[in-house]
Amino acid sequence: MASRVYIVHEYGAPSHFYALDHLLATHGIPSSQYELNILGQAKEAVKTHSVRPFLRMWRNIGFILSLPFLRPVKVVLGLAPYDRGLVLLRPFLKRHQVYYFTSFTCWDGSRQVHRSGPRSVAVWQDFLRQDVDHIFAVSDKTRTELIRNGLASPSRVTVVGHSYVARPMASATHKPDKMFITVCSLESRKGIEELLSCFSARPDAHLTILGKGPLEGLVKKAEAACPNIRYAGFVTDQDVLFDIYRKHSFFILNSKRTPEWEEFFGMVLIEASACGLVPLAPDHAGPREILRNGVNGILFEEGNVSSTVDECLGWSEERYAGIRNASIENGGRYSAENVAKRWEKVLE
Repeated sequence: MASRVYIVHEYGAPSHFYALDHLLATHGIPSSQYELNILGQAKEAVKTHSVRPFLRMWRNIGFILSLPFLRPVKVVLGLAPYDRGLVLLRPFLKRHQVYYFTSFTCWDGSRQVHRSGPRSVAVWQDFLRQDVDHIFAVSDKTRTELIRNGLASPSRVTVVGHSYVARPMASATHKPDKMFITVCSLESRKGIEELLSCFSARPDAHLTILGKGPLEGLVKKAEAACPNIRYAGFVTDQDVLFDIYRKHSFFILNSKRTPEWEEFFGMVLIEASACGLVPLAPDHAGPREILRNGVNGILFEEGNVSSTVDECLGWSEERYAGIRNASIENGGRYSAENVAKRWEKVLE
């Protein structure tokens, strides 16, 4: 069994590994997390004149440079597909057991997060086929596409999803009260403008928005103009977030597809469900795997969020209660304790 597991992510995403952390802690295995976005940390240090991102940058560089000198260790790697950085990173990983973690759903080359040349694509294909011990996929769609494109055999890919740590503890009963909430980055691909337009035209329904991003000014402007729209800032504490969730009836995720991206999972959907909200989400690959339309949530076509809100406002208490109860049960499946066992390949 491993003496330590090293989790290396492009930007640092502790929430992606809650279940893995739980598994390792259960078996008494320590872990360390590192980030690969070295350039971003350098820019942050210069921009903020802060020593913290500078120290974080050198910690990450030091770890990467130490890899060739470490005895074989286990590394869980989260890196966007076809990132050219793998060309440089791959030699450092050669001696070690590497487990790749991904949520990406398009592996035929038609859609890329990072535009890459033939060399980078070839390196990625060889890396997945030859270097990686096992792949952990966020969704079944991801697993299917990796297998379909010949990048992994079925036995080498496990679907793990995401999870949450804090216990949501949904209330036993809750009547629909026209209270909606969204938690997301405040940018166009999250459909913020459409949500503001929807609720500004429906003063009897209330929308709470949490997050940060380039459209924060637009959200604040809408809050000032519409008493039924509230901006609650950016919340990082899961317990605080769950307390806010429980004051609402519906959760809205209004993501918009781009040439490079769609909603690959939607962690906020499982959190909101476990807290007792009815989730509403676009029919993207991730939400489609989490929700059963009309059973434990609502899946809608892009552009139809307004009609979906109207539909929910017209529900009877009985219909709301039925979907809410199914939503709570569905959300419970994604606790760190329940998801942890899906990561057990790391222990082999």
